[in-house]
Amino acid sequence: PFDAVILLAASYGRGAEPPSATLAANVLFPLGLLERAIAAKVPAVLHADTCFTPSYQYLRPYTLSKKQLAAWGRTLADGTATRFVNLVLQHPYGPGDRPGKFVPGMIRECLDSTGDIALTLGEQRKDFVYAGDVAAAFLAVLNNLDKLPPGGTDLECGTGAAVSIREFVEAIHRLTASRATLRFGALPYRAGEIMLSEANPTALRALGWAPTVSLEDGLWRTLREDFGRG
Repeated sequence: PFDAVILLAASYGRGAEPPSATLAANVLFPLGLLERAIAAKVPAVLHADTCFTPSYQYLRPYTLSKKQLAAWGRTLADGTATRFVNLVLQHPYGPGDRPGKFVPGMIRECLDSTGDIALTLGEQRKDFVYAGDVAAAFLAVLNNLDKLPPGGTDLECGTGAAVSIREFVEAIHRLTASRATLRFGALPYRAGEIMLSEANPTALRALGWAPTVSLEDGLWRTLREDFGRG
């Protein structure tokens, strides 16, 4: 028998993908797995949730679908032998990420561009957490299920120390020795922009977890493994 089911697959709903496809991937498919896990009395189902909020219009169908699954998980696990653990991830980054996402995209732009890079003012503060530390958080949960209450539990996964987008991009610019010019303020903020996103990892730390990779070290590892730098 399985000790746990971990729900990591997700559709972001980018491009021409309709909301119905995002719903199918992020709610209907994992909901079926959750039902089977509960029926089989699997001890735990872990779900990777997003720190985005539905008021933020960027990728709204994705955000809404993740929150819907979290609600279903808490509801269905109530009164069963299966714990539903909803890990609300802040902003994971690290080697092997999809090229079109923010961090690898910004690294590539800093490496390749010699002109201007248009950016917002960069005042948004985000909690960037290294992917290896996120994986360690899942392991900490799996190793300490007996310390969690029955039913549904929400845990926030992040360093607890947000940095501004400006600081983050400037760090990438410096580490890549980029010749591009960063134009902060050249782009407007998105509708409903989240200006502060930061975890409260107290509950996760009580399970023995703590982030171990600093922001600079994490960026160096990403540069070395994905871009052959460093």
